[in-house]
Amino acid sequence: MPEDPDEEVERFIDQRIRSLLEMDLIVYFHNNPVVAESARQVASRLGKDVKEVTRALREFEVRGLVRNMATAGAPIYVYAAGDNLRPIINRFVLLVSSRKGRSLVYSKLVSRGRL
Repeated sequence: MPEDPDEEVERFIDQRIRSLLEMDLIVYFHNNPVVAESARQVASRLGKDVKEVTRALREFEVRGLVRNMATAGAPIYVYAAGDNLRPIINRFVLLVSSRKGRSLVYSKLVSRGRL
């Protein structure tokens, strides 16, 4: 398990992670790459506020991390990180799977005013 993020993971955190919720969403979709769920379902699984999850998923859609598969009605989100990002996300998920790594990312977010 990595103790510190490498340059690519550091850049990923800087450019793509703006909150602890986003960190949790990345981990969730990475660990469940074939899931197709509404924001309400994701919020329920993570124990988070549905409005905050909806906002974060819409932002992730803009950033190309999830895709909206619904043709009508409520959006259904699926993991859409490209092959170029998946190895970086894998290392990010490994990092935050430890208490030390999660604390490190938390500290980075706090220092950047992103919580």
